[in-house]
Amino acid sequence: MSDLENQIRQSKHQVVGTVVEDEVANPIFQHIDLPERTSSKSHQQISTIDDAENVEDDEESLGCSSESESDEELIVTGGRDRAPSAAIAMRRPEPKPSSLGNNIVVLLFVVGIIIGVLNGCVQWLVRVMSQTQALILMSSTPGPFYILLTSAFLVGLSAYIIKVGNEPGTTGSGMAEVKALMVSDFHPSEFCKLVSMKILFLRISSLVTAAGSGLSIGLAAPLTHSAVCFSFWLCKFVPDFGDILENPNLLKQIFAAAAAVGFGSTANTPVGGLLFSVEVTSAFYLISNYWRSFMACTAGAVAFEFIVLAAGRDQSHFISVAQVVNPYQKFEFLFYMLLGLICGVLGLYYLKLQQAWAMLIKPHTLKYPVASAACAGVFTALMIYATGAYSSDGVGPSVIIKDCFNGGYLSELGKYNNIQPVGALFMNTIVRVMLSVLGTTLRISAGLLMCMMCIGSLVGRMFGLIIQSMFDGDQIYVGGYAMVGAVAFASATTHTISAAVIVVEMTGEINMLLPCLIAAVVACGVTKSRSVSLYDQGMMNKGLESFELLLRDTSGFKIAAEVLDKKIISIANECTLGEIFAIMEHMKQATFPVIDSPANMRLLGSIQRDDVFIFLHKTFARHNLVHYLSATLPVDYKYFEQHNKRMQKLAARNNLIRRAQGQSSGDLESMGHSHTTSSSNGNPTGLSVGNEYHINKGLFPTPYQLRYDQVDEEGNPVRKKRTNFQRIYSSLRKAAKNNQIEKAFGIDLGSRGMESPSQDEYDDVPKKTVEELAHENALIEALLQGKVDISSESELPINFSPFTVAHTTTLDQLYILFEMVKVHCVFIVNQDKRLEGMISKHHLLQSLKAK
Repeated sequence: MSDLENQIRQSKHQVVGTVVEDEVANPIFQHIDLPERTSSKSHQQISTIDDAENVEDDEESLGCSSESESDEELIVTGGRDRAPSAAIAMRRPEPKPSSLGNNIVVLLFVVGIIIGVLNGCVQWLVRVMSQTQALILMSSTPGPFYILLTSAFLVGLSAYIIKVGNEPGTTGSGMAEVKALMVSDFHPSEFCKLVSMKILFLRISSLVTAAGSGLSIGLAAPLTHSAVCFSFWLCKFVPDFGDILENPNLLKQIFAAAAAVGFGSTANTPVGGLLFSVEVTSAFYLISNYWRSFMACTAGAVAFEFIVLAAGRDQSHFISVAQVVNPYQKFEFLFYMLLGLICGVLGLYYLKLQQAWAMLIKPHTLKYPVASAACAGVFTALMIYATGAYSSDGVGPSVIIKDCFNGGYLSELGKYNNIQPVGALFMNTIVRVMLSVLGTTLRISAGLLMCMMCIGSLVGRMFGLIIQSMFDGDQIYVGGYAMVGAVAFASATTHTISAAVIVVEMTGEINMLLPCLIAAVVACGVTKSRSVSLYDQGMMNKGLESFELLLRDTSGFKIAAEVLDKKIISIANECTLGEIFAIMEHMKQATFPVIDSPANMRLLGSIQRDDVFIFLHKTFARHNLVHYLSATLPVDYKYFEQHNKRMQKLAARNNLIRRAQGQSSGDLESMGHSHTTSSSNGNPTGLSVGNEYHINKGLFPTPYQLRYDQVDEEGNPVRKKRTNFQRIYSSLRKAAKNNQIEKAFGIDLGSRGMESPSQDEYDDVPKKTVEELAHENALIEALLQGKVDISSESELPINFSPFTVAHTTTLDQLYILFEMVKVHCVFIVNQDKRLEGMISKHHLLQSLKAK
C-alpha cells in the first residue's frame, strides 16, 4: 500500500499551483462556496447539530455507540463561514410561503409581548431596589454606612453570578454579541455561545442586582441581548418555528426584530428603539422586515404600558418634564450646533479613556471579578453620597437625567448655597465620567446608553446656564439644552442619530426634536470618522470583529492584488484520478479552480471539496475499495460517515413526528431517489450516494424506531420501557464521560472508554491473502491512472460561472461581494482569463486582522 501512496504523491508535480503548508485543519469547515451553490444550499442544509445531540440519550439507553461527542468537537473547531455542504444533507419538505410568513408574524408578536413584560418587570424591580437604596441613605444617620455595604454586596453578587455562570456572552453590554450575529455568519453549533436561555437568565440576574445598587450603568443593551436570546429559544424549541433555523438570512431578520423590541420596550420608545437597533446592529437592513419589526415593537410597548399601570405609576412618559410651548428661538440653532461640537469632542476623548481603562483593568477584573466589582460598588456609593445624587426616586443615573431635564436641584447641588451651579455641574460631570468608566468595564452585565445620556445631560445643562447668563433668562430653556446635550453625547459615543428620537419619546417634548437632531448630526460626524463606537470597541475586545469594522479600521490594503492568495491548488480539466487524490491531501483549501491546462492557466470553473470526495467515494465503492479512501483521506471520510449518521437520526426523528401528527411515513422517501451502498466490510450504510442522501428505513432500525415501534389506540407513539441492564449501562456510560468510574473504583478505562469493542471481537474478521492484496493493489493502481474529464464528468459537478475579479478591484467592492452577495470565494484573473490567484472571505479576514 505504501507504493501506491508514493505513486499518489509523485503525481503532485502534475498538479498546477503552489502547495500550501500541511496544517491540521478540517476542510469541511473551511468551506468556500460560490453564490450559485450557496443560494441552493441554504434551503437544503439542515442546521441540526443540537437536534442530533438530543438523540444521544436514546442511544445511551440502548447501548448504542454514539458519535455525537466527536461530531461536536469537529463542528466547534471549525468557525464561521465554513458550514458543511448540503450535498450530503437530506432535504426537508419546504414549508409553504404563507405558512412560514404567518409563523414569523406569530413568533415576533410573542417575542414582543413577552419581552415587553420582561423589560417592564426589570424596570420596576430596578426602580424598587434603587428607591430602597435611597431610603436607606436618607433614613438615619448610619445610612451612608449601610449603603456602602448594600452596594458592595449587590455589585459583588452581580459579578459572582457572571463568574458562576461561566458564559463569555454574559459580560459587557451584549451588543457585541448581537451585532456579531447580524453581520457575521456563524455555524449553528456556535449559537449557544452567543444566545441561549442560560445567557438570558444570567444577564437579567446580573443586570438587576448591579443596576439596583446605583451603579452607573444602563439597561437597554443587556435587555436587547436577552430579547435576541429569547427569540432564538423560541425558534429552537417550538416545532412550528423550527424551519426558521434552516434559513440563516431569515434568522437574522428575526434577530433584528427582536433587537428592536429589546431597545424599544426598555424605555417605552418603540420608534426610537427600532431606529437605534438598526443603526447599531445592522450593516444593511431589509425593508421587508420593517413592518414586522414595528409590529413587534408596538406589541412590546403595549405590554410595557400594562406593566407600568400594574405598578401604579401615573406617568405618561419614562421621564416626565414640564412641557414648554416655545422651547427655543431660531438663533439658538447655532448654539445647538456648538453644543453638538463640544459633545463630539468630549465623546471622542471619552472613547479613548474608556478603551484605555478597559485594557488597564482587564487583568485585574479577570483575576478578581467579585472583589473588583465590590470595590467599584463601594466607590460608587461614596460618590453618590458625596455629590448628593439621590432622591426619593432612587440613586441611579436616570435620577440625574430627570433632574437635569427639569429644575436641576440635585445636579447643581442646590442644598449647598455657597456653590455656583456651573461649578457643581462641572464637578458632577467629572464624577459621572469616572463612575461610568468604572461601572461599564466590570465583569458584569452592564448597558451604556443611559450613563452616556447622564453625562451629556450634565454637559448640556452647564452649557445652557452659560447661554442663559448671556441673554435674558426667560428666553432660554435650560432643560432643553440638557436634552440636546444628552442626545449629542450619546450620538458621539454610539455613532447613532436615532438617540434624538429616543429622548423625544422618553420625555414627550416633541418640539425639541429638531435641536436634538442638529446636535446629534454634528456630534456623530465628529467621532464617526475618528474612532469606533462603544459597541464596536466591545466587539474588538471580545474578538468578534466584523468584516465592516476590520475593513474600516485597517489601513494599508486598497486593492485585491494586495490580499491575493497565490498559494492555491488548481486542477487541470483533463487529469487522472491520482491527481484528484493529490489535491485532496491539502487540508487548507476547500474550493479548487479548474483550468484548461497548466500551460494556459485559463480558468474554466471550480469544484468543491465535498463534491470531489463524494465522487471519489462512489468511484471506489463500485469496486468495494472504500477502505482505501478512508485510509488516504481520514478527515474527509470521518466527517462523511458522522454526517450520514446524524442525518439518519434526524430523519428517524422527523418520521416519528410525522407519525405522531398522523402524516404518512413515506414523505421522506418521496423527496428523491434512494438506494443503498455497501462499505468495504460489507455493512450497508443505508444511505444514497447521489446528490442527496436519504434514509433506507428497511435496513437499519434506528434508536427511535426501536423504542417507538408501538403506538396506542390514537396512533401516538408509545415509548418502550427500558430494562434494568439498559438503565445501568446508560448511567455507567454517562459516568464514564466525567471519569467518575476511574475516581471511584480505580478502574482504568484507557482510551477505549465504554464504547469501543475489545480486540478479541475482531478475531473472526477474515484476513486477506497475498494474492487478494496484490489484486486489490493492481485495481487501485488502475483506478488512480484512469483519465478523468472534469467538465464532462456527470458525477463531479463543476461551477462554470465562478465569481472573478481583476487584480485592481478595491476592497470596498470585495466587501459588497462577500457581505451583500454572500460570496465566499472570488478568483483573480487577468484580461486573458488566466488565473492569478484566489481570495476567500476567511483569508481576507485573517489578512485584515493580521494588519
